[in-house]
Amino acid sequence: MFAADEIAHVPRTLPAAERAHFASQVSFVGTWMPERGSFLRDLIDRGVPLTIFGPRWHKAPEFSALKGHVRLGTLSSEDYVKAVQCTSIAIGLLSKGNEDLHTTRSVEIPSIGTLLCAERTSEHLAMYREDEEAIFWENAEECANKCLDLLKDPIRIAKISRAGQARALLNRYFNENLVSSVLRYLGEDNLL
Repeated sequence: MFAADEIAHVPRTLPAAERAHFASQVSFVGTWMPERGSFLRDLIDRGVPLTIFGPRWHKAPEFSALKGHVRLGTLSSEDYVKAVQCTSIAIGLLSKGNEDLHTTRSVEIPSIGTLLCAERTSEHLAMYREDEEAIFWENAEECANKCLDLLKDPIRIAKISRAGQARALLNRYFNENLVSSVLRYLGEDNLL
């Protein structure tokens, strides 16, 4: 399983100006990849108030439609946490080229205390209870509908965010646990 970092991926106390700088209702924080542009354009076309943080989006064939929603540039690890923390709903997209069923974002977003809204996969369903600890979708239409419904209910967003954060902590998919399990494995003479 991918892991988050126990120290880096926690919510920060932010001054109002910094919170305002990163504020968004729905965001995707990540690099452009060919399959991502059309999906995010579909969300925007369906009325999702989306902010996109990350590099290389100018390469997207859909950039003219995305341009007003994109904050170009690579984020430092600190600014990544701030961007995730200051959004109500964070979209988690998988890499189709890597055939991912979850990513580090699948753990980082809830650990930071933000609602994870990601593709419904067997691994995501094993990690979180759907609609209680995270929101899952099959396609852009379902994702947009769920985001728009949730934005009408900030109390539900907060409840799912808290439950997702508690589950992320309970699941223990963190770097320290990962390193400890590798060291235990190596110490048990499991090498060939």
